[in-house]
Amino acid sequence: MSTLPKKPRSTTSDSPPNFTKKHLKIIQTSTENIRTSDSIDSLLEGTTKIEPVGLDFSAPTNMDYLSIRGNISFSELSTWRTCAFRHKLKYLDKINGGALDGPSEHTEFGHVIHTALEVFLETRIMPSYDDVKVGLSYAFSELPNVASLKEEEWHGVIEPILSEVPAFMNETFGEDWKYVASEYPLMEPIEGHNHLFKGFIDGVITATNKKGEEITHLIDWKTAGYFWPVSKKTDPNKTMQLVLYKHFYSQKTGIPLDKIRCAFVILRRSKKPGNCDYVPVSVGPKALSNALESVDSMLGHVKRKIFPKNRQNCRFCPYANTPHCP
Repeated sequence: MSTLPKKPRSTTSDSPPNFTKKHLKIIQTSTENIRTSDSIDSLLEGTTKIEPVGLDFSAPTNMDYLSIRGNISFSELSTWRTCAFRHKLKYLDKINGGALDGPSEHTEFGHVIHTALEVFLETRIMPSYDDVKVGLSYAFSELPNVASLKEEEWHGVIEPILSEVPAFMNETFGEDWKYVASEYPLMEPIEGHNHLFKGFIDGVITATNKKGEEITHLIDWKTAGYFWPVSKKTDPNKTMQLVLYKHFYSQKTGIPLDKIRCAFVILRRSKKPGNCDYVPVSVGPKALSNALESVDSMLGHVKRKIFPKNRQNCRFCPYANTPHCP
């Protein structure tokens, strides 16, 4: 891959860096992300510092992006694991992937279901199905393919899904489960790096196990057209999300790992009964070690500007066969 030649640095000590609009935008966005993020116990206490040091301000393509941005998410890690070059285009070069990389009817449906479940977890009262339908219609109206969407079919699966959740929760966790949080924010230091892990846990509850111990449960809702097969339930690209959430939740709250459970709850888009599936994720030493090593590897590759293309994952990539990745 060809790169632009580096411009020589100025040898005059009092000469200001050659900031471009792109540099200023990145710095502004980074500052705003940190200011509005929710952790930030470590930042407020001054135990974690993010400093834009060692940057080449004369060549945007050579900027040390991680030193500016300061945090990573599981979505970003997942993209990197899929293809490091795709990660570069999306997160470093900020190139819009177009319709294939933006909101869709599936993501918008998942969002309105998540919103309804936030209300239910906190109040144990499910929002009106009609209100959820109105929210979905509004979300669909913002999509470029709105004219081709069959709203009635999407509306038709809202009640079959949401109506089963209360009984499912009681059967899975016991009727004594208690609400802790929805969209619980994580912005935690990554050991060995000057960066933070950012995430939001869909639902956090507590429940008593058979031994009478209080257990914290981390829930991630996933809407899908079908229940996951075993291969997907055990796919590290899926399970690593909850492995990291559990690790950093424990790190933030001080709750021991053995007192935390985590699981996906698959919500099938179907008018048939039985649309909730509980998929627990085991977080043993090996799984945790692999997840943290993956984070470490991603940060290391980005710092060294190593962005290999994974040609096996081009099929659904929005950049494949474009001028950005011919």
